[in-house]
Amino acid sequence: MAVEPVGNLIEFDDDEARMEYGAWAAAYDLALALVRARQISGLSQAELAHRLGTSQAYVAKLESGEANPTIRRVGAILAAIWARLEMRAIPLSPDEDRAAANSTPARTPRQRQTPALKR
Repeated sequence: MAVEPVGNLIEFDDDEARMEYGAWAAAYDLALALVRARQISGLSQAELAHRLGTSQAYVAKLESGEANPTIRRVGAILAAIWARLEMRAIPLSPDEDRAAANSTPARTPRQRQTPALKR
């Protein structure tokens, strides 16, 4: 399972390596979002822990990516500081990003239910 850096990209030789990278990237992104939300709210880790009824050590684990909370727990943590999670999936490689940008935009479920208007 080799991971080879290519400029600022990573080239994966198999699905397992790519999925492992995706798991760690998601944990990092979530940790970063939690840190930013807490800092914007003006709370220390200890103050957030008190609001959540947990320890400062657990908040530190959340913010380092060591903890693996459920998505519902993440929602509850963010709601405690008047925030919510916004997620989107993005391509792993710029080539996929360019291809997606040049394709027809995806329709939302609501758009799929509504018939297109003829002009």
